[in-house]
Amino acid sequence: MNQDYKKYVWIAAGAVVLVGGFLFFSQYNKQAQTPPETKPGIIVSQPLASEEVSFPLTIRGSITGLGGWIPFEGHAGTVQAIDEQGPLSEVGALLVKGEWTTLPADFMGTLGSEDTISRIKADTGYLLFKNENPSGLPENDREYRLPVKFNKE
Repeated sequence: MNQDYKKYVWIAAGAVVLVGGFLFFSQYNKQAQTPPETKPGIIVSQPLASEEVSFPLTIRGSITGLGGWIPFEGHAGTVQAIDEQGPLSEVGALLVKGEWTTLPADFMGTLGSEDTISRIKADTGYLLFKNENPSGLPENDREYRLPVKFNKE
């Protein structure tokens, strides 16, 4: 082989390594900057999102354990109805039905009373779910907002 041929082979090999490294690290850096998709860890089966609700409101669902949302001492968390003016109801407890140490854990709660209807100022709002956080550490706080429509009658 002549010297010029060897030189071009080494240049081509170097270019392939550089381009490959650039593509690898640019993809690696992109993945590092993309936050992982988070799951709320709570599934609300009643009411459904954007459903019309009235009070008192029965709430049902389950805790999956995803995203750090787990039940504690028989409680799945709390819920409160909120509209654009602020809270409409007291904070309600979501109680686990059955064994709370096994996931998924089903829960049920009742929120508000017939008096809650008189505090509704908007047609829409949300139910604010918060997890049980026995550690008290802010990084363990979780919340989930379920949009709803309010029946004011």
